[in-house]
Amino acid sequence: MMMTGNDKQQAHDLAIALEQCASEPVHIPGSIQPHGCLLVFDEAHRHILQCSDNLHDIIGIRPSELLGASTLPQSALLTSLIECLNGLQTIESVQTRQLTLPSGTQEQSFHLSSWRCDTGRVVELQAISASPPSHWVDSLSHWSLQLESCNDQKTLLQVLTDAIRVLSRYDRVMVYRFDSDWNGQVISESRTADVDGYLGHHFPASDIPPQVRRLYYINPLRVIVDSQAEASPLLATPGSETPAPLDLSPGLLRGVSPIHQTYLQNMGVRASFSIALFSRGQLWGLVACHHGQHRPADPDSLLAANVLVRLASQRRELLQYEAQAEFFRRVLRNRRLLLQGNRQSSPQQLIEHHGKTWLQLFRACGGALIYEDQGLQSWQDTPDAPVIAEIIKQLQAKASRHIPWYSDCLEDSELSIDGSLNGHAGLLALPLVSARSSNSWLLFFRRELLQFHQWAGPPKDQPSYVDGKPVLTPRQSFSSWQQRVEGKSESWREVEIRAAQELAENLSTALTFHEINRLNNQLSKVNEQLQTMVRTDPLTGIWNRYYIQEELIRLTEAARRYNHPFSVIFFDIDRFKDFNDQHGHQAGDRVLRSISECLQSRLRSADILGRWGGEEFIIAAGNTEQTEAVQLAERVREAVAELDLGELGHVTISLGVTQWREDEDGTSVVNRADEAMYQAKAEGRNRVVVPADEA
Repeated sequence: MMMTGNDKQQAHDLAIALEQCASEPVHIPGSIQPHGCLLVFDEAHRHILQCSDNLHDIIGIRPSELLGASTLPQSALLTSLIECLNGLQTIESVQTRQLTLPSGTQEQSFHLSSWRCDTGRVVELQAISASPPSHWVDSLSHWSLQLESCNDQKTLLQVLTDAIRVLSRYDRVMVYRFDSDWNGQVISESRTADVDGYLGHHFPASDIPPQVRRLYYINPLRVIVDSQAEASPLLATPGSETPAPLDLSPGLLRGVSPIHQTYLQNMGVRASFSIALFSRGQLWGLVACHHGQHRPADPDSLLAANVLVRLASQRRELLQYEAQAEFFRRVLRNRRLLLQGNRQSSPQQLIEHHGKTWLQLFRACGGALIYEDQGLQSWQDTPDAPVIAEIIKQLQAKASRHIPWYSDCLEDSELSIDGSLNGHAGLLALPLVSARSSNSWLLFFRRELLQFHQWAGPPKDQPSYVDGKPVLTPRQSFSSWQQRVEGKSESWREVEIRAAQELAENLSTALTFHEINRLNNQLSKVNEQLQTMVRTDPLTGIWNRYYIQEELIRLTEAARRYNHPFSVIFFDIDRFKDFNDQHGHQAGDRVLRSISECLQSRLRSADILGRWGGEEFIIAAGNTEQTEAVQLAERVREAVAELDLGELGHVTISLGVTQWREDEDGTSVVNRADEAMYQAKAEGRNRVVVPADEA
């Protein structure tokens, strides 16, 4: 349908409104929620540089008594507070305390949050009851045991939402999961009978814009006590130079954006709090809690909810790891059969023996294989041969030859397909290493999966106009709105892509063996080149995964026979996908080559460097114990961090280190190093980690 002039103008205005919304400085609102107060002390804790306007309401001291004063007034409360601050550690992260301060003729318990800023130290104070209810410990113990007994994600998240609703006494508690486009879906919910349910409903990405999502990495907890309360502005010394806006991201009292206030009011929510859910260091979703009435902040219930969220996240990671491990075991069995089979098998014979299993493993409806000049082999349910040929032509022109290409919506992908896909919407394309051709691929197809998404109100944002300028308007309605989604298949999971890539590497090896046998009578130079291809990575020139696996077998045998220790260092380039997306795959290939060249000149003669796959590398350090391996890993990390990539800047790596244990094979050593590497990423990247039981 052709867009009218009005449609184009509205789309243009909406883009401007969304951009303005995404750039709103929510971390520096210049105000706080009025149920607590805020003070900014100088470094020596002798002067007040800023404070909230409601100071007198909370601690009985007026801002005018503090701001600009050469000395702080005589106050038992201030004296006690400063003594507490002097006892805090001089670290950057947020520190919390529960303390009792003199307040007039009585004493008042406060929850204190404090963190360092550019000019000194920020302090937030919230009045609380004198002591937490005695049932907190029993409740936490009960719900912790419930979480630990869950054996699937759906049950786990339901127990989590039930637990938090009981402990917080909020009307509605939801688990909200982000998709790849940052739209959210409610996948678990616990609520009272008199509030609307949103289970299964989707919410557009604009509801939680990028700058808000980033704040959860700084502070995983966001609390709004009363969305209708008037914020208390931050004050500075009258007549002095206006201070830089104060970053309130680490605290609990940060003022509420007017857009978000309206959004909550339209939703019938007056009080809310949310806790971030992370997976491998990345924001995965939120626990969102809503209440229809003003609700005083209760640090004890917030602490309990935070503890349960952490426990549930750990349990979910474990369940996910176990499921992935079982999937990898199934893939590994097929890979072993692939390599242990007849090394003279042709591509057609390999498909006949393994093709059906591959489709089952990767939930595909059909597959296709093109290898060198041996023609296209397809099986089961695939597009027509000319369409597959066009797809491969497009991949050759637009995709990287070293990492998988995948899409769950071919019609909207970068590939311009000339021909009918006949209902095939998903594609996972795996480049194969070939001696004579760069146009070898293994393809898996998925059919279109017709979906109906329930949205909490129409997902299309609508701009309104203030002083003639377009601004984003929070939705007025959250009633269910159904969307028909066509042209998309089930999404490819990260674990499937990774396993398929490993399978493709083994398939390349199996096909190479076939090629070697087929060309066995040719010139010895050709044979030597093929052997080199089998053992080295064509992009970086270092050893490939196949050769490293052989070396691990050799090192294991030497360790058992001669008691020679060896260690494994497994590392991965941090945020490499983002780097590829920003700079392109050719720049990514350049980074891989540069790191390989840098490390080859710095490793010892006994160290074997190889590319494990994608952006993952491995170092097998012979005759090396863990302590020495950790030192080597640190040198490797520093060398990469210091590597100058010119206009591309710098990259970092995360490393896992472990030492061979008696009676284990090389695969187990690599798996433990791989797990330690993922722990390094979860702890912040650009670091070396050893398994917890070896630290």
